[in-house]
Order: sequence, then C-alpha cells, then structure tokens
Amino acid sequence: MSYKDKVTIEDEVSFEDLIPDEEYTLTGILYNAKTGEIYTDPDGNTYTESVKFTPDASNSVITNGTASGSVTVGFEDVMVPYEEISIVVFESLYEEQNYVRIAFHEDINDADQTVVRRVPEIKTTATDSGSGTHIFVYEEYVSINDIVTYTNLNPGEEYYLTGILYDADTGEVFKDAEGKTYEVTESFVAASENGEKTITFKDVMVPLTKTSIVVFEELHEASTGALIVSHADLTDEDQTVRRPACVTYATTLRGAKTFTNDEVVTVVDHVSYENLEAGQTYYAKAALFTSSGDAVMSKGTEVIAVQEFVPDSDTGMVEVPIEFDPVTLKDGERVVVIENIYDKSTAEEIESGVQTEDIHVLAHEDLNNLEQSLNVTSLPKITDIPEVPVIPPMKDTPNTDIPSLGDIPEYDLLICLGVSFVVIGAVSLVIATEIKKNRIYKN
Repeated sequence: MSYKDKVTIEDEVSFEDLIPDEEYTLTGILYNAKTGEIYTDPDGNTYTESVKFTPDASNSVITNGTASGSVTVGFEDVMVPYEEISIVVFESLYEEQNYVRIAFHEDINDADQTVVRRVPEIKTTATDSGSGTHIFVYEEYVSINDIVTYTNLNPGEEYYLTGILYDADTGEVFKDAEGKTYEVTESFVAASENGEKTITFKDVMVPLTKTSIVVFEELHEASTGALIVSHADLTDEDQTVRRPACVTYATTLRGAKTFTNDEVVTVVDHVSYENLEAGQTYYAKAALFTSSGDAVMSKGTEVIAVQEFVPDSDTGMVEVPIEFDPVTLKDGERVVVIENIYDKSTAEEIESGVQTEDIHVLAHEDLNNLEQSLNVTSLPKITDIPEVPVIPPMKDTPNTDIPSLGDIPEYDLLICLGVSFVVIGAVSLVIATEIKKNRIYKN
C-alpha cells in the first residue's frame, strides 16, 4: 500500500466452474485485519464494491462446458490513516439472476487477500566529517555528514531529502557569524524498501565557543513534492554535533596561587569541560607560558604535561598535574597554563580504520586569564642576626667595695634580684624579636 492518504486497492479474483454466458456479481468488502471488523476510515466510511461480469470465450477459458478465469474488483480513494494498518478484502460471488451467493473467500489471515500500510520512517545520525563523531574538530569551518536511514519506501520510486541545520540552544535555524543559514537537498531513487542516504553540509562556519547543531531532515515524494515524513527533534543526540568548551583553574598542589622559584613545584590545572562525548577516549595537553607569551622552560625543555581521561558524561572535570623546576622564572612573573584537548585514536580505532590519528577538539588559550595563572615569588634573603653583647668575666682580684650578700639588707637584696630578672628578660626579648624578624616562611 502506498504512503498516500487516499489509495486504490485492487483485488484480482480467480474463478472456475462457472456457467458460460451467465451473469454474475462479485462483491468485495474491506475488513480491518487487526480487529476482524469491517474497515472504517477516520471519517466513519466503509468500503464495498461490486463488479458484474459474464464469463465467455473472450474473457475466460471454456472447458467441458464450464468457464474459468479472473476478474478484478477495484476500491478507489480509500482513506487510510497514516499509521501501520492491514486491510483484508472479503469477496462474495453471486448468481445475478436470483442473487444467490454461490461462493466466497473470507480469510482474515490470508496474506494474499491483505494489503498493508507500511508507514515510511527516517532516522538520522549526524557527525563531523573530520572526527567521525558527534564532536566538531577544532576548526572554524567544518563539514557535517548526516546519514539518513529510511524504511518502508516504494522501491524504484524517486524521492528527495532536505536537511536544515538548527541551533539546539535556541531552537531556531542556525545562523553563522555572517547570518548565513545552511540547507541541502539530495534526490535519490529507492533501490529497496529500506536503505540509507547521506546528506553533507560543507564548509559550515561554526563558532569556536560552545555550540550544538541539530540536523532536521524531511523526505519528499519527487513527483509531487509531497512531504512524506520528517525527523526534527532538538533533543535527539544522534542528530546533534557539538562544539565542546572548558574553563580551567590552576593552583599549586596545595591549592595556592603563588609559588617560589627555589625548588621543584607541581602545578595542577583543574579543567572543567562540557559537550564532550561520553565513553570516548580523550587527553588534555597542558603547557606553561609566561604572561608575555614565552614558553616556560625547565632543564632546557618546554614544560608540557598530558592527562588521559574517558568522560562518563558530556560534562565533567579532569586534573592535569605539571611538575617542573621554576628556577628560570623571575620574582613577580605570572605564568599561564594553556590547555588543548584531543580525541585520542585508540589501538582498536586505528586497526579498524575508524580513526587513525589524534584529533584536536578543544583549546583554552587565554594569556590574560587569571584563573589559569599563578604568580612567582622569589625566596627572601636571610639577614644577619645581631650579636648579643658579651659580658666580660670578673677579675680574680676581689673588689672590696662590693658588699657581701650577708651585708645587704633583705629588702635591698630582693630589689637587686628583681632588677636582674628584668634586665635579663629585656635582653631575651630583644634577641627573640630580632630572630623573629629574620625568620623565613616558604610556600
């Protein structure tokens, strides 16, 4: 059965053992195969058609005084709902003179009596032509391949597909930075009921910021231009190709935003990403630069670190540790972590030829971004601690002017001892204060 709303059904009925030159009436009625009841269309109509015929030598085979042959009953403009449905033709043969039913064929399960409405369907899978995945390569101009899988078309009939790019975030037709929209139409002849056709959108200008593009497809009958079926779902991940994005926050291993240049340090770049493909293998490649754009060197080589990861969902975070010797950096200098993310070609992908090299999908390179930055602090110099005055030793000759303890009144003795403790305490405080001033705290 065709996919059109109104169809024509023809039932060819074979007969035998009829009397030549006698008039007969063949009456057909349409039944719903699912319910077993007379078929009723959406407007409540039923369909019955009758054909009168007289078997003779011109339309039948006459053998031993009986006629055999066939006659066709046609049902025109049968309204059929646009859904899967099976219609069975019941036939009854009447002798016209007495209008007596002399034969019938009423089998609800007979496939030969049945016509089926098979509703055409399409399903689309959109990918970036460079990556072969739902993630764009990191290029301003990209190409999108949309593989349209169709079912229940009429073999040998010509159709055309029209694809249009939509912005998944706004729900509107996608427009690039210059206001251009993208639409592609491709014609084809269905070789069989089921198959596929690829529509390609070339040189699509996609912003390098987070973007999701959905491909809407329509299938039309070529001869009339009539729309047969469409696939337009903004939430369908298979129809969507995405531009990922990320933000990063760089700290030392202890979470600080500064470090000294006197010893090896580990910087950790916390990369929060979105719009990556879950289950795909990626790696983040971090490189250190000064705020002026020069690569940071450590022991004669550029400071670079790589961290592989497999996202559980399209959003998440990966930490990239970067260990290096910052001795060449100067006090007050600002260093920036530059991040690039790649779709890694796994051994299985290389072997199968699906992906033979790593694909660049994302970059975060902003030398002015303070979240990506850390500051260098030089180690302060240790100043000399002031010398404590040395009290000279007492001479061997006794000083007769100094009274003995026994000669000092008790209250005078207590006063002397108190003054001594105050002096000693004051000296100790001075020494402690000088030492504290020169104590050094490192990051």
